[in-house]
Amino acid sequence: MSEGGAIIGIGVDLVEHRRMAELIARRPRALERMFTPAELEYADRFQGDAKVARLAARFAAKEAVSKALSINLFSLSLRDISVVPSSGGAPVVLLQGRCRELARLKRVEHVSLSISHERSNSIAFAVAFGHPGGERPAY
Repeated sequence: MSEGGAIIGIGVDLVEHRRMAELIARRPRALERMFTPAELEYADRFQGDAKVARLAARFAAKEAVSKALSINLFSLSLRDISVVPSSGGAPVVLLQGRCRELARLKRVEHVSLSISHERSNSIAFAVAFGHPGGERPAY
């Protein structure tokens, strides 16, 4: 983020691992619509519950980022928001397509993300930084 940036928005989301595991069992092809190849490749490094936790965390991150941007997640392609690990392992948000365009309209320059897992849930917290004055939500 550049110096002088302000918080444009924040978002948080919690996903139950059980629900993600049920989705994977019922509709495994849905993962290709929800996650980018890089996200799926990352999750494939893990097995069983650990893999489910990584996918749940990435879905929670997509929701948290969309909330921080004041954008309805389901008005986008879920793959417009991607979460990949940095070289140090911290999650990095990559915006693509329509989501990237909307973030620019809102003058967002950077989104910081924190994710965490516990036995049955994953949580994500996102903060969008930029310069106020862009398009504001109509509420």
